[in-house]
Amino acid sequence: MDSKFYGYLLLSKYDCLDSKHLAKLGDFSTHKEKIIRKRVGHLPLAIIVAGRLGMGRIFEDFFPPRPNEKIPCHIALLLMVYNIAGARQPMYELGEWVENLDSRMFGYTEFPLGTLNDDRFARALDRLYKADRSSMQTAIVIAVTIAAKLDLSQVNNDSTTVKTYGKIPRKTQSGLRMARGHSKDHRPDLKQLVYSLTVTADGAIPIYHKAYPGNRTDDTTHIETWDILVSIVGRKDFLYVADCKLCTDEQLNHIAGGGGRAITIVQQTWKETSDFKDEVRKRPLAKKEIRRSRLSKDGKKDDIFSVLDGKYFSHKRNFPIFWIHSTAKQHLDRAHRIKALQKAEKELTNIFGKLNRHKLKTKKQIENKVDQILKSHGMKRFIESSVNEINHEIKAQVGKGRPG
Repeated sequence: MDSKFYGYLLLSKYDCLDSKHLAKLGDFSTHKEKIIRKRVGHLPLAIIVAGRLGMGRIFEDFFPPRPNEKIPCHIALLLMVYNIAGARQPMYELGEWVENLDSRMFGYTEFPLGTLNDDRFARALDRLYKADRSSMQTAIVIAVTIAAKLDLSQVNNDSTTVKTYGKIPRKTQSGLRMARGHSKDHRPDLKQLVYSLTVTADGAIPIYHKAYPGNRTDDTTHIETWDILVSIVGRKDFLYVADCKLCTDEQLNHIAGGGGRAITIVQQTWKETSDFKDEVRKRPLAKKEIRRSRLSKDGKKDDIFSVLDGKYFSHKRNFPIFWIHSTAKQHLDRAHRIKALQKAEKELTNIFGKLNRHKLKTKKQIENKVDQILKSHGMKRFIESSVNEINHEIKAQVGKGRPG
């Protein structure tokens, strides 16, 4: 056991082992009584926490005991939860791990010999797979929320991709399957799953998660997620925070129209973004500092967040927009622009040595190549280009013996 709360129970025919009983035991090498060591570790704490959350009752509701089960399924699942919390043995070692535990912690004088093996745990996982896991997850989250008094006034959602290797041709009963999509691991050659997670703003405690097929885009998951969160939180006025994938008219209208609140980042493709940038280029806007975030331990470098003056709204639905300026992002954007500019200039310089050859013989081909380079580095609005034709007349005297 790697737990800080590692400990043992020394079990004998005596309820406790004080000095009097130890004197009776005498020489351990010759005494007939056998001292059995049982592992305790983190389990007393885990059992207390699980009891306060009602995990055992919830598991028993979803996996009622069967007449032929010596150890009910919900007990096997709880044991796996306890193992994950502090031991993390592989499944084939779970039976040995259980044998070394004090069964009295779980209400058994002694576990039936050979009943808690890897086959027992595998069958419990089979039942878990076939169960209504979504409803069970909701029940657990609600129980945790009540017991721990979680603050659900604000929740934060994000998603990522989980890449896979090998051939996995089938899909689950719920339609979940591996598929190729936009890989955040930069591995478009591999199939993946899309994993969405929602946590509380206070403590980042997970309250909802779901896996989607690998080709499911992030901008189609938020309606389902918000609807389920409403059933978990029990109200609609909580603040739902997500990245720019939430910023679609359909999703925002579903949340706002349903009485909810949301904060997201305006998409760069929205016309509101280009209109605002054009306004800033024409005239500087006043801004008000709203937050400072320390970037260095000495306190000499801070990221200053400011909100720009003015009232702005989306063209559709009239949602309010607040434009935020960050000094750290300003410096980061400048560094990215300089780097992109240097790459574009280098590629443009390399064109000169390739003119009038291959696919750079005509003016149109050269203009297309220059335009392609500027677009690929986002330098279209920073560099102006023009292609001019220059005619050179070359006179050469035909030598003797050469045809004229």
